[in-house]
Amino acid sequence: MSLAVVLVLATMLISSHAADLTLFRRNHQPPIFDAYPFGDTIVEGTRVTLICNTTRTPFIAWFYRPVGQTRTTGQNVVLSVLKNNFTVEPQKLIIPSFAKLYEFDYECAYQDPVNLNIAQSGGFFTLYLAVAPSPKSLPLLVVVVVVAENDAASITCAFTGRPAPNVTLYRAGKKLAMNDGGSLTYAFANAQRSDDDNYQCVAVNVAGSSERTFKLTVEYKPRILTTTHATISVLKGMPASLHCIADALPASVYFWLHNGTAIRRTVVSKNVTLLVVMVLSLSDTGNYSCIAKNSLGEDRRDFQLLLTVPPGPPSKPYVTQIGSRQVTITWDPGFDGHGTISEYKVRYRKGNSSGWTKTRVHGPLATLTGLAPNEPYYFKIKAVNEAGISYSGPQSDEVITYPIAPPKVERVYISDVKPTLFSVYWQAPRDLSTSHGKIRSYTVRYYASSAGIAAAKYQNATGNATTANITGLSRETGYIVDVAASNRIFTGPYSDSAFAKTTGISGDGAAGTAGLSGGGAAGIAVGCVALVAIPIAVFVFCLKSKKGSKESSSLQDNSTKEMTKGSLYAEVVTMSEVAHEPVRLATSSAYQSSPRYKFE
Repeated sequence: MSLAVVLVLATMLISSHAADLTLFRRNHQPPIFDAYPFGDTIVEGTRVTLICNTTRTPFIAWFYRPVGQTRTTGQNVVLSVLKNNFTVEPQKLIIPSFAKLYEFDYECAYQDPVNLNIAQSGGFFTLYLAVAPSPKSLPLLVVVVVVAENDAASITCAFTGRPAPNVTLYRAGKKLAMNDGGSLTYAFANAQRSDDDNYQCVAVNVAGSSERTFKLTVEYKPRILTTTHATISVLKGMPASLHCIADALPASVYFWLHNGTAIRRTVVSKNVTLLVVMVLSLSDTGNYSCIAKNSLGEDRRDFQLLLTVPPGPPSKPYVTQIGSRQVTITWDPGFDGHGTISEYKVRYRKGNSSGWTKTRVHGPLATLTGLAPNEPYYFKIKAVNEAGISYSGPQSDEVITYPIAPPKVERVYISDVKPTLFSVYWQAPRDLSTSHGKIRSYTVRYYASSAGIAAAKYQNATGNATTANITGLSRETGYIVDVAASNRIFTGPYSDSAFAKTTGISGDGAAGTAGLSGGGAAGIAVGCVALVAIPIAVFVFCLKSKKGSKESSSLQDNSTKEMTKGSLYAEVVTMSEVAHEPVRLATSSAYQSSPRYKFE
C-alpha cells in the first residue's frame, strides 16, 4: 500500500498568546512540494502543527537538519532530541511557540517495507522565522538629502525583513508613492524650495512595521530682501545706517563696497548685515554696495548716500484762482536739498507797501484770504527742510484781486416818449470806491409790462454814458425799465424800475416816470417823474422853472438842463390815478400849482 504525505495550510488562529499554524503534507511518487500561501515564513510566537498523513506503516520518526542541506545518512537528527520543547507524535509535530532557533528543514519518514533498516521520506517542511522590517542604511533618526535649487534629487527607502515589506512614502500625511519588495525610490526632477520638507517612509509586513524620516533640503543662492531705501539722505555729522538682509541657504557671507572699494565697517547678525556710516563730509557720501554670497551664487544691492543741505528756492508763483478777497497761488518746488520739504513760507504784500504778510503751508499751493478787493498784490515763496530754509524764489507778477459788484444805479427816468422809442436817463451809483473798480458799462433792461420780465430785452451803454435810446418799441404799450452798472468782473443790482407808455400818434409823447416797481401804470405827463414807488402810491416829481418859464407837455433836449436850474416839486399820486387819469394829472392846474413837497 502506497504512502502519501499531504501538506495543506489549514488555518492561522489568533489567540491572546500566539497564532496556531497547522501544515499538512501528502507525498506522491515522487514527492511534490507546493508553495505555502504565507511562503515558508512563520511569525515569532506562532503555534505550528506539522501533520504527515500516511496509509503506510510503520511510521518511524520526525527528522530535522539545517535549511538547504541534502538529506544523506548521518546528517539527519532524530527530532526526539528536541522533544522537550515540541510535542512529537507518530504523524504530528507541534511547535508551541516558533522562534529563530527552530529554523530547520523538517522531514517525516516511514520504514521501507523491503529493507527495514532504511527510512523512506514522507516529505519535508522548511520553516523560517518572519522578521519585521528594518532600514538597510544606518539607524539614523533623520536622513538628510541636500540638493541645489533646480537640480535633480531622489529619496530611496530600503528595508530588510521576512517577508519583504510593503513600502509607502508620505509627506505631511499625504501618500506620495507605494511599492512592494522592500524598497522605493521617489525622484525630484527639478527640486524647488517648495519641495523642502520632511518625508516619511513606512515599511510593513506580517511581523511588524518600521519608519524612516528623510529631510529634503533645497539650497539656493542669496536674494537680498532689504527694506532700506535705495537713496538715503542724512545731515552732516549724523550717522547713516544701511541694512542688508539676504535670504540664502547656506547662509550668506557679506561684503560692502564704497564707490567700488571694499570696506570693513560691518556687523553681521542672523543673516543681516548692518553698515553704519558717520557722514562728516562729502567724501563719506556716494555709492555703497552690499554683496551677499554663498556657494551657489551671489546677489547685490546698491545704495546712494547723500548729504542733506538747505533746499533751493521755489519757482515764481502763479495764480490759479482769483476772487475779490482771496487768491490761490501755486509754484514749482525747487531742489529739495536731498531732504524732505516740510513746509513753505509764503510772503505777500499789497501794491507798493513795504511790509510783507507771512504765512506757511505744507505743500506747493496756498489760498490767501482777507485781501482787499480790486487791489494789486505780489507774492514770494521760501522752502524749508530738515537742514534749513531756502532763499526766496522770484517775486510773482502783479495779481489784482477782483472788485466787488458796483452799487445800485440812481435816479432812472424816461423822456422823449414816442410811438416806437424813448430815451432813458440815469445817474451813476453813489458811494463808488476803489473796491468797486471802474464802471465799464451799463445794462438797460426793458420789457412790456404786460409780458413780464421773462420777455426782457437788454441794451448796453459803454464807458461813462448815462443815457440810452431804446428803439423798436410797440405803440401804446407800457414799458418797465431798469439799469445796472458793471465793472470788469461783476454786474451790480438793477435800479428801481421806471415806467413809460408809448404814444399812438407820431410827434411828442407823454413823459415817462422813474421808480415804478411794477407794470400797469400809465405814463405821466411832461416834467413829472415818479422816483419812489410803494404798492398803493407813487411819489411824482414835477419840474418847475424858477424863471417862471411855461411848462411844456414833453421834455425836450434841454430838459436835463432845466431840471438842474429849476425847482422840483413832489406829490403823492395813487397807482389808480396813474393808471386811469394820466392826462388829468399831467394837465391839472391843481397838480402843477399846489406842490406838497418842494426840493430846492
